Amino acid sequence: MTAKTHRTHKEVDPGTQSLIDRIADDSSLKAPPMPKRPNLKSGTTKSKLQALSRYIHAFEYNHTGKSYFKMSRDRGLKHVHFTAREIIREALPIQCVEAVFLAVHLTAELECLDLRVPLSFKSKCGEAHYRHIVLAVRDASTGKWGSLGISRRKVLAFKEPTFESLSTLVLDFQLSYKQCDHDLVKVYLGLPFPSGLHSVDPIKWRVLKQELTDEWAKKVDKYSKDCNWVREYHLSTGGLPEPYNGTTKEPKAAVPKNKKRRRKKKKKKAVDEPADEEYDPEKYTEDDEVLGSDSEDESGCESDGAVVASDGGEES
Repeated sequence: MTAKTHRTHKEVDPGTQSLIDRIADDSSLKAPPMPKRPNLKSGTTKSKLQALSRYIHAFEYNHTGKSYFKMSRDRGLKHVHFTAREIIREALPIQCVEAVFLAVHLTAELECLDLRVPLSFKSKCGEAHYRHIVLAVRDASTGKWGSLGISRRKVLAFKEPTFESLSTLVLDFQLSYKQCDHDLVKVYLGLPFPSGLHSVDPIKWRVLKQELTDEWAKKVDKYSKDCNWVREYHLSTGGLPEPYNGTTKEPKAAVPKNKKRRRKKKKKKAVDEPADEEYDPEKYTEDDEVLGSDSEDESGCESDGAVVASDGGEES
C-alpha cells in the first residue's frame, strides 16, 4: 500500500515518502485521534472562543519548521476556507498561519463577533527577527477584544475577550513577548474579514504597519475604528486611503499671520537676446534620449508580503 499525500500538501522527497508508506502499512499503529469540532450554537462569546481555542490547539503545534499545506495569501478568502477544510480533514500539526486560517473559517458565521482582523508581529531576540500572526476578534456585545491562534508559547496565542481596546490587546502581547525574552518591534494590522463562508473578497494582510514608538496606541485604536471603511474603500477602488497607503504628504509649514508670502517676479527675456549656446546637431546622437526619469518607487513602504517567518528568523 502506498500512502498518497493530498494535493494541498507540499511535495516530499523519496526518503520521506518511504517512511510514510511504512507507517501506513503498519497495522499495529492506531490512527491518531481526530480533533472534535465544538458546538457553537449556544453559550457566551467567551465560552465559544475558549472552545475554539481548545479545538485549534488539539491539532498540536508543528515543530518541523515546514508546513504540510500549500498556502497562498493572494488567492482570496475562498482559498482560506478551502485550506481550512483540508486542515480539518487531515488533522496534521499546524503553525500560526494555518491556525489563523482555521480561526477565520470557524468564526465566519459567528454573529457574536463584529470584527475579525489579522494581527501580525515582528519581534527581535538577539540579532534574529521572528514573525508571528494571530486573529484579533471583537465581541459585538461588549466591544472587548481577544485573539485566536497557536504558538510554541501559550501566552502568544489565545487571549480572552477582556481588553477594552485593540491597543491594550497589543500591549498585552508586548508584555507576553518580554516574558519570552523577545522585544516586540513592529505590529501589522490587515483588513477585517467579511462574515460568511462564500465571500470571494481579496485579503489585505498588512494595512497599518506600526512601529512601537511614541503614540503607537492612538494609531492602532484609530485604525480599529477606520478599518471597516478602509475595507470598503479598498473594495471600490483597489487601493488604500491615506494615511494607510504609504504616500502621506508632509504638512506645509504655516505662514505667520503678520508675514505675507512675497511672489518672485519673473524676469522677462529680451526678444533680441541671443541664445547662450547655439544648437549643434553633431553633439546629439540617436541613442541620447532626453526623457524624464521613471525611477521606481523608493518610498520605503513595506509590501504586503506573506505572513511567514523572514529575516532569517522563525515563526513564534
